[in-house]
Amino acid sequence: MPVMRKRTSALAVNTKAAAIFNGELHEYLERPSMVRIYAKGASNAATAIVNAPKITINLGGSVVANRQEISAQFGTTAATVPNAIKPDDLVYEGVAQAGSRLVVDYDNDTTQAVNIDTIADIQPIA
Repeated sequence: MPVMRKRTSALAVNTKAAAIFNGELHEYLERPSMVRIYAKGASNAATAIVNAPKITINLGGSVVANRQEISAQFGTTAATVPNAIKPDDLVYEGVAQAGSRLVVDYDNDTTQAVNIDTIADIQPIA
């Protein structure tokens, strides 16, 4: 069961992080698989984040999540390390065919720079 983990650090206000799994071993699925994406954002800002960071997931050429807000914490030094937790931070769960490309993008339209932790859990089903 392949698992890919990626931490996007200090994603600045009004910027994007594109194709965070680009070049990873399991960016393209080898077999039909159940795909689960977990994500969590964090900022050590003293004030609340006005909006949550947003995730877009493209799986096999289809957009399966478009600018969905992810959970975010703020206010402490510990919040700078978001640590996505299974199953609490599940953003997407679905089946993909062999050869499908997994593309995960983020955009930060919050009022603070954020760190984002992402886990892609891939379970072959055939």
